[in-house]
Amino acid sequence: MYLSRRDFLKLAAISGAAAPLMLSGLSGCGRSRHAKTLAQKVIVIGFDGLEPTLVEKWAEKGLLPNVAKMMRAGGYTRLATTNPPESPVAWSSFATGTNPGKTGIFDFLRRDPETYYPFIAAARAKRPKFLWGLIPTSRRAPCR
Repeated sequence: MYLSRRDFLKLAAISGAAAPLMLSGLSGCGRSRHAKTLAQKVIVIGFDGLEPTLVEKWAEKGLLPNVAKMMRAGGYTRLATTNPPESPVAWSSFATGTNPGKTGIFDFLRRDPETYYPFIAAARAKRPKFLWGLIPTSRRAPCR
């Protein structure tokens, strides 16, 4: 099923408005067992450009007591990085769950194939086309 941007925004607004009403029943004292599982939270902490052995060593020495507590209580693990191992490539792959071939982000910069001018790889916008410079004939292309 394909949703237009407008339909998606309407659905998101309705869902956002209805969510507090649906979750308000979970805030009472007599929570059911099912309601407790909905209240659990997940946090992902990513240290960009930090060698994980340093964090592990500092947590073990007691220099990072809160991080050490989270590591013991939670599901600490090292994540493999992307190829190439650069921040925009890794974070865009992490956020989308796809590899760099799908996101199209391989570096901090991209080059325009016609002019070779660089632009930021994580975001790209195209201007809409106009008829006689006045009437828009196309929408902006989505960022890739």
